[in-house]
Amino acid sequence: MIRRLPLLRTQRTIAGELLRLDRTLDQACVMIDQAHRFAQVAIAEDQSEAPPAPPIACKAGCAWCCQSRVIVTEAEAIRIGAYLRAHLDAAELNAVRARVAAADDATHGQSSDERFEARVPCPLLHEQMCIVHEVRPLACVGYNSADASVCERASREGNPRDVIPAYMPQVEAAGAIQMGLIQGMRDQALRASALELNAAVRIALERDGVADRWLAGRHPFAPAVVEDATRNLDQLLARVIGN
Repeated sequence: MIRRLPLLRTQRTIAGELLRLDRTLDQACVMIDQAHRFAQVAIAEDQSEAPPAPPIACKAGCAWCCQSRVIVTEAEAIRIGAYLRAHLDAAELNAVRARVAAADDATHGQSSDERFEARVPCPLLHEQMCIVHEVRPLACVGYNSADASVCERASREGNPRDVIPAYMPQVEAAGAIQMGLIQGMRDQALRASALELNAAVRIALERDGVADRWLAGRHPFAPAVVEDATRNLDQLLARVIGN
């Protein structure tokens, strides 16, 4: 992660500047969209300079990994909620809201291993396709595999310990940008925690005024905080920010 400090620092600066300009739902969405573009550019540059070998196997309709515990930030959850409201009609939104609630009820509080072993699919899938792909969590942007058969075996067996052969520059780039986003939000006195995706999106979809409360410095996503992941995040940021 140390070699990815330039990405972290750049994203931290940009996030802070965007939030200083305006604290609105629209601006929070702009911030997440910018982070996505930045990640895409960084990953494309890595792939150009050092092409993955073997090539990345991920493709549309491959969703074997989409039963894992996914960590998001408050702003990412808010962006996903806004995207769903903008792209779905009332019936579709209600159906997604119900799926998210059911998945959260089934998995809330589970460890990463327990979540994978439970084999509960992500509620944001439809016919094995991510319905929020444009604004998917940065953790999902970074995740990749060079062998879909390994992912399939791990998924079918509920085995989180299978080692997925990944193109690590992509994982590292997305992770650094997510950490820069977090530090940029914290610089502006906003909550920036490690949240579980289902629980966070449930809050974003079910509670009114969540974005406004978060932008005012409150903590509406507290029920979605993953304590061990937040501790690990804090420790990692403490190490890298000091360099």
